[in-house]
This record gives sequence, structure tokens and C-alpha cells, in this order.
Amino acid sequence: MVHMPRKIIPPSSNFPYHVTARTNNREFFKLNLSVIWEIYSDYLFFLNKGFDFNIHLFVLMNNHFHLVVDTPDANLGEGMNYFLRETSRIITRETNSINHLYGGRYFRSLIQTEAHYRNVYRYCYQNPIRAGIVRESQSYPFSTLRGLIGFQKMWIPLCEDVIFFSSDLEEYLEWINCTFEPDELEAIRAGLRKTIFKLPKNSAGYLNELNNFDAPSRQK
Repeated sequence: MVHMPRKIIPPSSNFPYHVTARTNNREFFKLNLSVIWEIYSDYLFFLNKGFDFNIHLFVLMNNHFHLVVDTPDANLGEGMNYFLRETSRIITRETNSINHLYGGRYFRSLIQTEAHYRNVYRYCYQNPIRAGIVRESQSYPFSTLRGLIGFQKMWIPLCEDVIFFSSDLEEYLEWINCTFEPDELEAIRAGLRKTIFKLPKNSAGYLNELNNFDAPSRQK
């Protein structure tokens, strides 16, 4: 059988990416998450300053992370390879581990529409709720959401958040915490498994429903 080569997606400087990476065998980090958060914060700061990454959000979980970022220099691969290599080096050294920290390369999904971006944005910030850690996204300490809304100091430099700064705080948090229906959640997960984010169609026309979903906006 002849196998077709994997389609190469050129790096983009125009659209943001959702990027994620998991630990080896999906094991929990062997350091307290507060320590892991500080390590990631330092290297996300350097990605912003050294690689010109525009960081939209970051959520650290027990064995993986979610990052939404755009790269004006189309250098996602260069920056992420550095980020994973250096965070792995620091964390394995601190835990006296000889195993690889990550289970493989990072995975990225290019987000090409505003509607898709809104859904990925809310999906990422709701991760701690789905994991049963908190009841409200803003209560989770290892997420850029708390720094964004002024609940804690944050070292990670975020680019301007057009969703937050165009909405009322109460309405914004209500929108963030409005959980997805099971079929909605599966549709977003399916989209994020693609190198270019795309929502699947279904008999209920869910693709159109998500594409028309709007974030809250500030009353003028």
C-alpha cells in the first residue's frame, strides 16, 4: 500500500493557533502546579519578547496546557520547539526525572474565523470546570483569566483581549461559564483535532448554530 505524505500546512502570520501538549503517558506533573505555573510563565514571557508571540490565553492543567497565540513572524514551530525543550529541561531537572516530560510534539489548530475563535476561547477557559476542579472559571488560579480580569497579578503578557474589553465584566463571566452541551463540546473537540479548525456538520445543523454564537458586547 502506498501512503500519501502528510499534508504540510504552511505557518501562518495572519490567524491565531490553539496549541496544546500533554505529559508523557498523561501522567500528572510531579511538581506542584504553582511551581509549574511559574516556570511556564517565565518562558511564555520569553516567547512574547524573544519570538514576538502574541499570547491570547493560557490554561495549565494537571497534565497538559492550552495556549492560544498568534505569530506575526510565522515562527510557531521555532518558538514552540524552544518552549517545550526548555520547560522540559527545567521540570525534569527539578524532579530528577530521566524520562521525557511530554508525550510527543505539540499539536496546533489554526483558527481562521472569529466565530471559531470565540468558541475555542470559551472552551479553553472552561477546562477547569469540566475537570471538576472549580465551579467558575475565574476561580482557577492557573489560567490567564484571573490576571485578565484583575483578580491576581500575572507575569504572562497578554495581547489585547477584544472579547473582554468589549463587554461588561458580569456578562463576560456569565458567557465564559455558560457550559457547552455535550454535542457542542464534541464538535469543538473534533475541530481542535484538525490542523485547521473546522466544526463538523450534523443533522441538527450545529455548525451554523456555533458560527452564529456571539460573545457579549458592552452596551453603548
